[in-house]
Amino acid sequence: PVTSPPPAAASPGEDQQGFVARRMHQLTHARNNSARSIQGAWRQWAARKQLHMYRAEEAAAKQRALMEHMQKLAVVQEQQIAKMQDIEEALKVRQQAHWRQVQSEVAAQQNQVLKAEAMRLRRKRMETQTRLELMRLQENLEDLELQRERQRKSLRAAAEWERLRQDEMLQEEWLAA
Repeated sequence: PVTSPPPAAASPGEDQQGFVARRMHQLTHARNNSARSIQGAWRQWAARKQLHMYRAEEAAAKQRALMEHMQKLAVVQEQQIAKMQDIEEALKVRQQAHWRQVQSEVAAQQNQVLKAEAMRLRRKRMETQTRLELMRLQENLEDLELQRERQRKSLRAAAEWERLRQDEMLQEEWLAA
């Protein structure tokens, strides 16, 4: 803060009226400097506050967009898991139907060794394909579960980050008050 110079006695050759006029001029100058300093500090504070508010709003908007995106991903993953489960169920039904077909064919063709051998090879091939498909589906399901877990962790981290940001904003508001 600007302070006024200490009052001085009248200079030699200066009358009382000149001294008073000089002193009034010094005090007015000091008051104007002090007012400008306060206005400048107030403007700086307002600009910092406005920048902080803008950054907080921008961060909140980005956080909301991230949360919405994560929720959309969760919906897509749930749909993919349901689709995989439907495919797995269809494969089980197909395998059961296949087993019934194989059993009836084997029973009908017991007397023909070559046909039975061909049927056995065919059944083995289908079982292997089915097992491979089931293994692939199981791997896909495990991958989806891992993605889901990663997403849960990410959502938890985002929520924790939001909570910390809110705490920080409250603390800043409290300190500003």
